[in-house]
Amino acid sequence: HFFGLSLFFWGGGILASGSSVVVMTLDRFILLVILLVCSAGLFRWSGPPAFSGKTTPPAQLSSSPLSPPSHPSPPPPPSPSPSPSPSPKSQQEIVSPAVPKQRARNLSMEAFVSEWLHAPRPGDPFDLVQPIREACNRPYFPRGSLPYNFTVFRTGLAGGVGNLRGLVCDFIYFGILMQADIVLQQIHSRGGALFSFGTFFDEDLVRKTLGQACPRLRLLSEGQKFDGADARYPHAYTFNSLRSDHNFEENRIEKRMNEFRNYVDQHIKPFAKDGKHVYLEIRTPGLWEFDLRTKPLLRKAIGRMVGNPPHVRRIAALVVWALQKQHANLVHIDPGVTIPHALSREEIGRISYCGGHIRTEDDFAHMLNLGDAMTQGQNHIDKAASVGCRILYLASGKPHEVEELKRRAASRGIALVTKVSALEAAAGGVPAVAEALQQLRALHWDMQALIDFEVLTRSSYFSGVTTSSFSWNIALRRNLHTSDPRRRENPLGAQELPFGDRLTY
Repeated sequence: HFFGLSLFFWGGGILASGSSVVVMTLDRFILLVILLVCSAGLFRWSGPPAFSGKTTPPAQLSSSPLSPPSHPSPPPPPSPSPSPSPSPKSQQEIVSPAVPKQRARNLSMEAFVSEWLHAPRPGDPFDLVQPIREACNRPYFPRGSLPYNFTVFRTGLAGGVGNLRGLVCDFIYFGILMQADIVLQQIHSRGGALFSFGTFFDEDLVRKTLGQACPRLRLLSEGQKFDGADARYPHAYTFNSLRSDHNFEENRIEKRMNEFRNYVDQHIKPFAKDGKHVYLEIRTPGLWEFDLRTKPLLRKAIGRMVGNPPHVRRIAALVVWALQKQHANLVHIDPGVTIPHALSREEIGRISYCGGHIRTEDDFAHMLNLGDAMTQGQNHIDKAASVGCRILYLASGKPHEVEELKRRAASRGIALVTKVSALEAAAGGVPAVAEALQQLRALHWDMQALIDFEVLTRSSYFSGVTTSSFSWNIALRRNLHTSDPRRRENPLGAQELPFGDRLTY
């Protein structure tokens, strides 16, 4: 720029040296062209280059969404980091991409599925281990500071996907605070069936993450022999809320830990007597009982760690591939983009799908003041139309409720799809999709919701039910991943708007 500026003023002097300079020699003409080209950069300069914010991350677990697919397995990466993802995209590219129209359509099915499973999330690269390691290295009760070592467990892990995720994340966090060994309990479905922890969650990722972050803690399976456990305390201890964002003085972590220490001295110590290891059930009064905002990295890390199992995520990826194949004339989904939210209505409708969640199952009947399936579904259709979506992916525990809504959506120029309808439309002649459809139908009802959870989390715009923990999990997960400050909350309840940002309503 300094060189161009010097030539600019020198050349200007030539032209302004007097009215007698009418004809330039050839060499001066060429020189003038050169100086004008050089000086042009001066007027295009728009300030110093922006700092990208990228740093070299420490060795970490995969920063792709939770786990690699079970089939086919990606080739092992050359670096110590086990992340198999393609080269990461920038934050801007993830949140508001400009997707080439032919790219998604020309991918083979397996290439589409692989990219979808390993797409980087907004804010990546993200070290999954470090926030949890920091919590483990700063426990409130270091080993030896309490009169006993504890093995903690949590019975009553029951309910839908949202409830289970909230209970498990809180349980693991309190176990880390206590420096206790942790039992990964069985899961109780709403139909009464029992499942292993690894059926509902990616147990391998939980064990791998905590093994790196908290190597002193043991993770045990239910029914495993608890070596050294001298006594099983007959009562559960309930930790009160750590939501200091609700009540800073009352819910401070120091206060809660002192309460637990006093409980140990007054109740557990007389029971355990001279024992050194106590088997203790711990509970929390509700869901999300430690701060969502004061510890965002820790909350984000634990939430990613407690992910869905690989076989479920593969079915979800095939659902999205089938959706793309069936509606290629409407959208062109880039599987390498995690939350393809764009800023204009045209882009939202062109690059992805909207998501909606209907909650009318029998265990929710007491909340039907929110409206029946037709009322909730119409709200989702209206929202999808308002943001320009051409496809609405709808999740409902009662599939028969969707048929009338399909007709209503079509009248607005919107194709309404479900996980089953997407796979059914693409199953003919595609053995992998036909197999995925069979696997989906064989899953327990509660586990089928895990597929909806994956697909809805990746929608360009999501609308949910205010009192559903399933909807709230998706909304908070998307908000934490994108660090969107434009969030509205109202704690008054179901009749108000408790959440809203540019990704979710």
